[in-house]
Amino acid sequence: MKRKQALQLLVGIVLSVAMLWYVFRDITLSELMDSFRSVRYVWLIPCLAVFYFGMWLRGIRWSHLFRPHHRVPVLRATGGMFICFAFNSVFGMRLGEFARAYLVGKRDKTGFPTAFGTVVAERLLDSITLLCCMIVALKSVSIPSDLKFPIDVFGKQWILTGKMFASAQRWTLLTCFVLMAGILTISFRPTRSWVLRLMHTARFVPRKIRDTIEDLIHKFADGLASFHSPPRVLSLFAQSLLIWITTAASAMFLAWGFDFQTHMTFSQAFALVVIVCIPIALIPTPGYWGPYEAGVVFAIVIMSIHPNNALVVSYAILLHLTQWIPIVAIGLPWAWFSHVSLSEVKEVGKVSRAEAPAASSTS
Repeated sequence: MKRKQALQLLVGIVLSVAMLWYVFRDITLSELMDSFRSVRYVWLIPCLAVFYFGMWLRGIRWSHLFRPHHRVPVLRATGGMFICFAFNSVFGMRLGEFARAYLVGKRDKTGFPTAFGTVVAERLLDSITLLCCMIVALKSVSIPSDLKFPIDVFGKQWILTGKMFASAQRWTLLTCFVLMAGILTISFRPTRSWVLRLMHTARFVPRKIRDTIEDLIHKFADGLASFHSPPRVLSLFAQSLLIWITTAASAMFLAWGFDFQTHMTFSQAFALVVIVCIPIALIPTPGYWGPYEAGVVFAIVIMSIHPNNALVVSYAILLHLTQWIPIVAIGLPWAWFSHVSLSEVKEVGKVSRAEAPAASSTS
């Protein structure tokens, strides 16, 4: 297992270095420093204020997921969120999810399985909210038809045009609607049972793939069970939407400190946040370095906010740092004061991952 984790870390570092090289390849250090000197740093104040407000909202939402069976203080839940993001940003491998469940399970006597169940429910809620946000963002942002976005791959240049992006936009929207239809189908017990029976009869699908899909459906159902009632679902969904709005607002405020050709609007900032989530979800790197910067640069260029140059890259770096530094600076000390050690979290994560297949096979 250690060898596998070391290999994952090595692959992540290689991908991170490769993507950062690609982002920085046409920019000199002097150009980058000039861009940083031109920033109006006063806009960091609302940027960080909104960011901290968003983290507090995350703590409130997670605290609400324990009710009515457990009462977890909002401060402890917020601290757990900082610890979670810090561990994910520094150590990777999603250790942060186990760290916050371990913290609350130990301190508030909820038990690790219950605490981790709320983490699964929260991830589910975030995924559904992000999917809805993606639909809205793709519909609200227009991409110029004459846009040209060059990409160099091993010395060969590829030109992505506005028409290609428009086509990709339509296909992505279609995919989002299909996923939402799938989520609605397995959200209700009768249709979910029908899907599971269909999976059992689909012998042409390899057993391993069928077991994986069934395991995902069962986890999805377990996550839904923690929502209890429609009013509770609406309340949690509203909180999730507000969290994503604060993330977009933070990006927008920081952008106002840069002399971009086009003033970034809230809808553009919202689309930027959604677009950035795609590479950081698909490409696992330590601290999301590389995919994050590439996603920000890509979003700004295709929305014609500013051409790809040092100013855009400096914005991508600073936006990442405004999230990474506070999370690590607060989360790691909070973990130390709360006696949450990396070795204990790894052990808990190892046991949890080992029990997951067994639980799905018996369900």
